[in-house]
Amino acid sequence: AHKEGAAEGQTAAPKPGEDVEHHYAAFVCVDGNLYELDGRQPAPINHGPSVDVLKDGARAIRQRIQSFADDSLAFSVISLGPNSDDDY
Repeated sequence: AHKEGAAEGQTAAPKPGEDVEHHYAAFVCVDGNLYELDGRQPAPINHGPSVDVLKDGARAIRQRIQSFADDSLAFSVISLGPNSDDDY
């Protein structure tokens, strides 16, 4: 699926309000709350209190994936964090 998407090349920017199938979203913790930043939405989505952005973000992503059709493979997840060798 990813190889097919990559082979499609560059596309024009979508028009405001146009349904976008492929896009990026990010999860961040701000002031103790987990927010989803999704360019398709008019504002950040507050997913509630969070003390662990990875754990709570995974929960929000899992809920989103469960809402997809059973055969949907049109998503991927990347996590960015500190090097496991770094001191916290």
